[in-house]
Amino acid sequence: MKLFDLHLEFGQSNIRTRCDSDKIDGVLAYWNATLDENGFQGEEQRRSKSSEFIVDRLGEDLHHNNHEVSYDCIAAALFLISTGPIGTTAMPHLRQGGVTVINEITEVGERKYNFRTKFDAKTSAAMQL
Repeated sequence: MKLFDLHLEFGQSNIRTRCDSDKIDGVLAYWNATLDENGFQGEEQRRSKSSEFIVDRLGEDLHHNNHEVSYDCIAAALFLISTGPIGTTAMPHLRQGGVTVINEITEVGERKYNFRTKFDAKTSAAMQL
C-alpha cells in the first residue's frame, strides 16, 4: 500500500492524517460531486468554496469529533492541491506515496486565506522547489 501524510495547519487547529495514494481519484471524485451538489461551478468558485470549507471547519474545531468533517477537509485539501498551480508537480509524488505534504493556512484579509503547500525536505529537493 502506498501512503502519504497530509497536514492541514490553521492557527492552533490542525489535521494530520495518513492517506492511501490509491484512493486519491475516489476522494477527488467525491469532493467534485459534493461541489456539484451544492451548485458550485467554475474553478475559481470551487476553489474558493473548498478553502472556505476547510477554514470554517478548522476554525470551529469541528474536525475533532466528526469523522465526516475531517474526511471532507482532507478531500477539499486534495482538491485544492490537485487544481492549484503546484498540482501537476505535486500529484505524481502523492500518487507515488512516501511523502509528507503540508498546507499552511494563513488569513490575509477578511475571509481571504492563503494556502501554502510545502513538502518534506526530500520531496522538495526532488521537485526542486
